[in-house]
Amino acid sequence: MVKGTLRVTSRAGIAQADWAQETEDKPVYVGDIHYTTSVDTSGGQCSEHDQHSYSATLADSGGPGQPFDILESFPRTYGESVSGSYDLECNPPPGCSSQLSDDPDTTAFVSFSVQDGTVFVSLDEPPLKQTADPHCRVHTFTLSGSFPQSMIGEETIPIDFSYQDSQVTISGGITLHRVY
Repeated sequence: MVKGTLRVTSRAGIAQADWAQETEDKPVYVGDIHYTTSVDTSGGQCSEHDQHSYSATLADSGGPGQPFDILESFPRTYGESVSGSYDLECNPPPGCSSQLSDDPDTTAFVSFSVQDGTVFVSLDEPPLKQTADPHCRVHTFTLSGSFPQSMIGEETIPIDFSYQDSQVTISGGITLHRVY
């Protein structure tokens, strides 16, 4: 609620009135991100196998746990955790093999945009830290999902990033939780 007192002084005298108006707070959120990816390719001289899991929290750039306005903020990820492995088997060798983990010097980039009543969400996966061969070229993905703009204000907003084709499977997404 916004309140104020207006006081006007003129030759005719002094007038004073109180004014109050209810305001509508914009809903703000924090989020949880969880997904897994699996890449299996074969053919040609090399076969590639990449499996990893990612989890993080999503909050305002002001710090972990700080809520953000979906349409007016630039949230970032915190507490990222990555685990998995990457194998490139080639004939003739060399191939490579590496365990994957999160890189504390990078974060995922998450953005929200609105078009025709739909909120589009994009997550650019951060570079993954490799524990072995620097020749391994691990894939990173841009994950995308959407939800109706009318859901803004709901207690929970699920955003699905699931995708599958003949070589790539992604499952998971973001769950936004309203903060009061």
